[in-house]
Amino acid sequence: MALDMKEIGKKLIEVGTSETKTGKELIKAAAQLENIGEKIKKDERIDKSLTSIENGIRSTRDLLKPVSAVMHAISDALGSISTPKIEVDTREIDLPVIGRIHIVTGVSISSTRLFKKIADDIDSAADDLDNIIKAIKDIADGMKAVHAELPNITASMLSGAADMEDGGNNLVSAGTAMTEAGALLAA
Repeated sequence: MALDMKEIGKKLIEVGTSETKTGKELIKAAAQLENIGEKIKKDERIDKSLTSIENGIRSTRDLLKPVSAVMHAISDALGSISTPKIEVDTREIDLPVIGRIHIVTGVSISSTRLFKKIADDIDSAADDLDNIIKAIKDIADGMKAVHAELPNITASMLSGAADMEDGGNNLVSAGTAMTEAGALLAA
């Protein structure tokens, strides 16, 4: 079985053309990746947006903290209000000429907290607000961590884009060489 150089040449041209096309697509993808990497660089829009979002989240938390403190103070104040409670024990006695009279047999004095339920409800709402404040802080810390990682992400994207472009150029060169070799064999 003899090798048909023309057929080999045609296949080389086909493969070379495909490599060249793939290389050009890879170069195009590398440019897009580089474009994205440029947009997330320090002091660009995404970087500034992350800073703004983090600051907004922290500001919201800072605005809610005094509200929570006031709610706890109101709850404590309402919960500490007590009013005296006087209970009188009496007996009824029926006297033949006078009729029915009530005689005090005992007096007990205590106190009651009339606003305890309201104070507990306010305190519960303040505790819920404290949990929200903590969650908001966690979100802000997460945003800060993402923001801190942004330079590494940018560097990786730009490096990857450069590697993709080099690979694309190498594929174009190899495809061109293969197509030229195929043309020589097919002739």
